[in-house]
Amino acid sequence: MGNQDLHKELDIIQSVINRMANNSFLVKGWAMSIIAALTIFSKDSLIQGLVNPSGFAPIFTLLVMFLILVSFWWLDAFFLRQEQLFRKVYERAVADPMASTRTRFDLNPQDALAQMNQKREDAMAMLSAAKTEAERNNATYLLNKNILKSEEQLMFSKTLYAFYIPLVFGILACLSIWGIGMLKS
Repeated sequence: MGNQDLHKELDIIQSVINRMANNSFLVKGWAMSIIAALTIFSKDSLIQGLVNPSGFAPIFTLLVMFLILVSFWWLDAFFLRQEQLFRKVYERAVADPMASTRTRFDLNPQDALAQMNQKREDAMAMLSAAKTEAERNNATYLLNKNILKSEEQLMFSKTLYAFYIPLVFGILACLSIWGIGMLKS
């Protein structure tokens, strides 16, 4: 297996990473488009419901918007996690260019995930056996480097949080205004 095989393998892995990043971008676009379309098509009932709350149509529309938004938010986190998983596959391929401990052109991220879990266990053992501050810092660095967050944790990462939370707060604010109006009437 030559250098060309390694470059081709890395190109394939990089194309998967790029596809995951593109999917994440498309999910954001679809989320904005669907929320905007729902807002435009139901603006009259939403405005009427917020100004003079009398029916449940506005709350139903807002709850549908909320559920759609949370679903797209989770899907975005899923693609971000897949992207991070394939970055680990890429790092593994770069670390072992001769494929002595892995199967070449294997894009199954489970092997990289298992290797990452093993490294995390080794780092935990290093941390518990560390005697000096430098050893503890090194073990902590290795531990943090080999942590892969779940979709639920990634939902609250800076990039996704900054995009979705303002939309969620907007929907919740409308629900609150509708609820206060219902209490007054």
